[in-house]
Parts: sequence; structure tokens; C-alpha cells
Amino acid sequence: MSDDFDREEQAFRDAFRRELEGESFRPLDPDEIRTTVGPVRRLSGPWAKGLAAAAAVVLVVGGAGIVLPRLLGSGSTATGSMAAAPGPEAAGGIAVNDAASAESPVPSAAGSSANATKERSTGWVETAASPLSPRILASGAWADGRFYVVGGRGLPSGCTGTAVECAAGTANDLLDGASYDPSSDTWQTLPDAPVAVSQQAPAVVGLRLYYVAEGTADQPQRVVVFDTATSAWASIDSPGNGGDLVAAGDRLVSVSANSSDPDRLFDPASGTWSDLPADLWKDATGRSGTWADGRLVVAASPTGSSGRVRVETLDLESGTWRELAEGKAPLTGVVAVGDYVLVGDPGAFGGGEAASLAVGGRIDVRTGEWRKWSVPEGSPDASWGQTVVGDRLVTRGLFYDPAHDTWTGLVLPGSRSLFAPTVAGSPDGLLVFGGADGRALSGDAYYLPIP
Repeated sequence: MSDDFDREEQAFRDAFRRELEGESFRPLDPDEIRTTVGPVRRLSGPWAKGLAAAAAVVLVVGGAGIVLPRLLGSGSTATGSMAAAPGPEAAGGIAVNDAASAESPVPSAAGSSANATKERSTGWVETAASPLSPRILASGAWADGRFYVVGGRGLPSGCTGTAVECAAGTANDLLDGASYDPSSDTWQTLPDAPVAVSQQAPAVVGLRLYYVAEGTADQPQRVVVFDTATSAWASIDSPGNGGDLVAAGDRLVSVSANSSDPDRLFDPASGTWSDLPADLWKDATGRSGTWADGRLVVAASPTGSSGRVRVETLDLESGTWRELAEGKAPLTGVVAVGDYVLVGDPGAFGGGEAASLAVGGRIDVRTGEWRKWSVPEGSPDASWGQTVVGDRLVTRGLFYDPAHDTWTGLVLPGSRSLFAPTVAGSPDGLLVFGGADGRALSGDAYYLPIP
């Protein structure tokens, strides 16, 4: 990356660190929700929640280590000097990281290895022109056969700093959005969101996208909903537990951050929330949830633990909790990919005592077996979010296949380098939109079909 780009990254992190310090919430008046654009603290996920963590920590050299936790639903890290994308010969498709080959494993920050493959894609397609202005940190999702890109942060008028410095403030939150149909290469504008939903991916249940809208000192968590069938926004009551929203099959669950607060289930017919059975682990903190194998999967750590993570499942029908696996991971973010649940950020810390935690858990949901997973050393841009594409995870500008524990490089056309773009996956492809490109913001979008 260029020196300018590195400085923009640092400025972006500094700006978010300042923003996160001292933010709190106040109630959102029903009338106010139609017009208010409150500051958004949440960098959720599964991806952007980690960018918030990234901005709030001291930077140290590490493995996947500046410690910039930006991870699976919780935070993960970037390396102190991020590696550039693979060379021009790989432009326009997926390619092996420069340092890797199928015969030569890539060492991870944890001291284990992650094999690289020589997989190639059919190539990127630059989409038709988007109706959205250039921006960073827009929310991306796949639903009802289309990608949905909403919000983000743009450039204010008269700003004299770098693109990332100018766009980082909450005053620059955008409300507009658009959907993209890859089968016809067409974009369609959406009605503006009632509040800012930048930086977070929604929970998608059927034809509805559920976003957590957070605000200022007196504004508790509230949920806004976009119905793709009617192209209309609405709002529902907050679950009241400050949790993450998880699409649980055809239902919506709010997984609380601490076991002292109940997880809650939403009934769309009545528009009400109800408590789920209490977690068996009474002192769990940093709880994070996903949906896998027809069950709610929750990862958490005991209070005061040193990297210990316990993973449990809840059968929503019987209300029964069961332990799935236990291991060590630096963070408790969790995401389901194919037949696996990935826990923690395997490169969140580097050097000294923290290096022993620089691994994550790759859990087979059928057997409960906990295996380590590791990020290739010097992996590309940690400002990229993460998304699931078929049975693979996209994170840090890399594809990860948990079934084979392999990584492949992800290279945009022309080896273009983007900071904090929107990434959204579908069963058949990947959309990348916007981001900071050098000293400017990008409004370009690329689609990669995945066979």
C-alpha cells in the first residue's frame, strides 16, 4: 500500500477511537425515528463490529497483528504492515497469496499453518453504474435474490483532510440505499432508511432485513426493518438486552452480550419479544451467536478467563441447551460457514504471552470437534469486512474454506486496493462496493460469480 493509504487507515482508526469513547444511548421517539440520523457506534457483524474494536485498541505488530481486532462478529486484527494484494498477473480473479503455494503452507501468527490453494475464479465483473454516491462502511446483505447496500459514510463539503478522515465522522452518515440484481446487472434505488444503519450487516429473515439502530446518550437500541416485498421501512420494539440480532431459520433472536440478560425471540405476528431459556453458563460474557444445523449457537467466555471459550447450542423447540465444544480463542465472535462454526480471530494478537491465544476454533457442528484455524501471515487488507459466500468465508480480502482449512487470495480487477469497502455474499457470488481508494472514496461495484 502507499504511504498515503497507510496514513488514511491510521486516521480512520483514530477517528473511530475518538467516536467510540463516551458514546451511549437515549430512547428513540417513534416520531423522531422518521427523521433522526443518530450516531452509530455498532460495528456489527458478522463483520463491522470488529472495526469498532479495531479502533479502540493499542496497535501492536501481530499476525491477522497492528492489534486491530476485527473479527467474526466481534473483532479481528490486521498486521502491523499489511501485505499488498497479489501481483498483476493475478488481477481479475482469485489467486494464491504471493508467499504461498499449494505445496508450501503459509505460516500463521500462531505458529501453525494454513494451506493456500491454486483456485482461480471465472473473473470479476464491474457492475452497471450504481445510483449511490462514493462511500465507505455501507451495510451489505443478500435477500430475495438481490444484494442490498444501505447507508455508509460519505464526504462532507469543504473537508480538507484525507478521504478517510473526512468520511469517518458520524455527521457524514448516509441514509440512501440500492439493491443489485446480478442476474440482470441492474440497480434499483431504495427509500431512505429512517435512521443511520452504517457499518452493520442486518439479520435477514425471509424477505425482511432487520437492522439495529443505535444512537446517543438517551437512545437505547431499536430495530428498524426493511421489507423487500413492499420496499418499505418500519420499526419494532427493542429486545431490551443490548444483544446481536441472529437470523434463526425463519425466526429472529437477540443474543445478549452477558448471560445475566436473557436471550430473546421475536414473534413477527404479534410484534413482541419473549425470553428464551437461560444459558447454563451463569458467568458468560462477550456472548456472540449464529445459526447452524438448525440450532442457535452461542460462544462466550467466563468472567476473568484468559482466552477460554465455551460454545453451546440451544434447540428453540425444546428449549434445551447443550455444550458443543470448548477451547481457546482471543475473541468470542462466531459465524457459521457450511458445516462449521468459526470462533474467535486466529490472528488477533501477536508476540509474547498473547501469541498463545492467536488461534481460533473451527468446530464441526456435526461432531463438536474443535480444531484450530489460522490466518496466513501478512494477509491482505484487514479493513475488509467478512461475509459468507456459499460454503466459504471472505475475510481480510481472502477466501477461507473451513472444510479443507485452506486460503486463497482475493484480487480486485487491476489489483485495486480498497479500504473499508462493503462486502456481501450470496450462495453464488460476492459483491464489493465502495471503499476508500487512495485519497478518494469509491462508488464502484464489482461482482464475482462463484461456481
